[in-house]
Order: sequence, then structure tokens, then C-alpha cells
Amino acid sequence: MSEERVKRKLSAILSADVVGYSRMMGEDEVSTVRTLEAYRKVMSDLIEQFRGRVVDSPGDNLLSEFSSGNFRKKSGHQNITERRCPNGKKKRT
Repeated sequence: MSEERVKRKLSAILSADVVGYSRMMGEDEVSTVRTLEAYRKVMSDLIEQFRGRVVDSPGDNLLSEFSSGNFRKKSGHQNITERRCPNGKKKRT
């Protein structure tokens, strides 16, 4: 009986989406898409800064992977949620 080795890796996943996206699209689709693109750029830059990678970004979602839980914790909590939004407003709590 041969012994198979399974390659494993520890990853942390960050999934973020926009609260009220459907409502915002109904009110002003063009502005919502522009704002979403600006947020996506800020988030992507921060994710890469903390050695993560954006896996996918369908619709209003952004899915990213970090090779260690330490990077997720630093990036996800300390930096991303405490930044000002691209439009200058503070994040909602």
C-alpha cells in the first residue's frame, strides 16, 4: 500500500461585499459602479500590501486569500476597516 502525501497550506480568506448594493444600484447605477471601482482599488492595494491576493471580485464582492492568518488579521481589521472611504467619508461602524 503506497502512502500518498497531501499538500496542505494554511490560508485566511477575506470576503467583503457592499451593504445596500441593490438599493444603491436602483438609485444611481453609474455613481454606484464608479464608487465600487474606487473601493475595489483601495481594497486591492491594501490586500497586496499585506501579501494577500485578490482571488475574484464578482458584482459587489471582493474575495481575497492570505497565506497566513496573521496577515488577514492585520489587513482585514487594523487597516482596511479603519481607512477612510475614497469619497472622504469615514467607514460605517
